[in-house]
Amino acid sequence: MSSQGPTEPAAPAPPSAAPSTAAQSIDLAINQRFWQERVAGMDPADPRVVTLDTESQASVAREVQLYQRWLLRRLDQRRAATGTVYDLGCGNGDWTVVLAGRYDRTIAVDLTEGLLAATRARLEREAPGKAIATVCSDIAAVPLDEPSDLIVLGAVTQYLGDDQIATVLQRAAASLRPRRGVLYLRSTVAKNAERRARKTDDYQAIYRSPRWYLDAIAAAGFVVEEWQLATDFVTDELSRRWLGPAGPVLGWPLRLARRAYRARRQTDVIVSLARPA
Repeated sequence: MSSQGPTEPAAPAPPSAAPSTAAQSIDLAINQRFWQERVAGMDPADPRVVTLDTESQASVAREVQLYQRWLLRRLDQRRAATGTVYDLGCGNGDWTVVLAGRYDRTIAVDLTEGLLAATRARLEREAPGKAIATVCSDIAAVPLDEPSDLIVLGAVTQYLGDDQIATVLQRAAASLRPRRGVLYLRSTVAKNAERRARKTDDYQAIYRSPRWYLDAIAAAGFVVEEWQLATDFVTDELSRRWLGPAGPVLGWPLRLARRAYRARRQTDVIVSLARPA
């Protein structure tokens, strides 16, 4: 997780064919051990527990809140249904707590039991009495057989192999209700490369390009309605808060400064919203 309204971007160009390069895989057991050890050494409620960012706790929490406000505003604009939501790769429950207050039933899934325990504790404290199920599992192994109105993939897909992502997206397309279901996907992405893998004996991730994700989402049977990179996203959200609705337009100097600040980074973050075709 990185760490993401924004200026309304033009509709993306029709995606090309699904990614054609050889599929890459991830050893989930390595990452499960990594996150279990990490949550054991930190306060599970600390938003930094599920990100490798070195920024302050307040900074990471603020960015998560920006992502949440962006999505909730769009759900309000769509008058989205409030039935069942899947939070896939729920981490320490940042999204689960927010969604549980809005949806009739919330299903939170994560591979790391320590993170799920943190999610349960937060739900008992912040969303008592809500209809919530927690599942400890590889999200690609969860059938998603309950009809749903929203599926959230919040900063988890970089920890999945290509085939696992395809499986999750296909199941999501089948689970979401026609005409009203929404897929929200956020992931760290590679800049200037189709894929950039980071694999060691104790941590594994694959950072794919924004186009890779847009193509994969379309190949699974979705129409991408909106997407944006975090470099501009965070700037637009902060400008909106400080300057009101005109903020994304008037805040262009801040946007240029943030682009320059992040120019040397090899990764960015994509935020996208899609619906079943």
